[in-house]
Amino acid sequence: MQCRSTSDAGAGPSPLRESEPTGALSLPTGRGRYVLLLEVVTGVSFPVRSGATFDLRAGTYAYVGSAAGSGGVAARVSRHLRRAKQPHWHIDHLLMRAEVRAVVCFGLQVGECALAGHLENVLGGSPVPGFGCSDCRCPSHLFLLPKGLGACELAASVEQAQAKPPGSVLGPFVLGDGTRTGPP
Repeated sequence: MQCRSTSDAGAGPSPLRESEPTGALSLPTGRGRYVLLLEVVTGVSFPVRSGATFDLRAGTYAYVGSAAGSGGVAARVSRHLRRAKQPHWHIDHLLMRAEVRAVVCFGLQVGECALAGHLENVLGGSPVPGFGCSDCRCPSHLFLLPKGLGACELAASVEQAQAKPPGSVLGPFVLGDGTRTGPP
């Protein structure tokens, strides 16, 4: 896998925006897993439908998700990028207060919970307890990342860990200074 990170160029990648069609990022239309890399510029506190409140400090976060419905990963990520939507999942509430900087996509052979475990146990991400994991036994599907860890490093780490076969990483897709990485 070749990957060129844009995070070394100053402040890092600019946010993905809803006006940029995900087709321009070559996101897969099939079912799969994904990791959103998010930037929280200032600390935030927000309630969700369950009544829980999440308090996040500034930093780069990784959210692990799964797209099994119609339109696959492209449709799910497109929904995440839309600002005008009815909040449904924990991530919807966070995305009102954070910017998506990159997306790393994986095939179905990579488990959603395995990705969450990799972020915490291999890459040193700090879990946000109870976030995005109401349908599994994981402590979290949102992690505060160590400084300097980006989409390319995440994708390479999953592949190098041989957690899944080569080719299971379908991204990353990074926006920044006009650079697009990932499959054509």
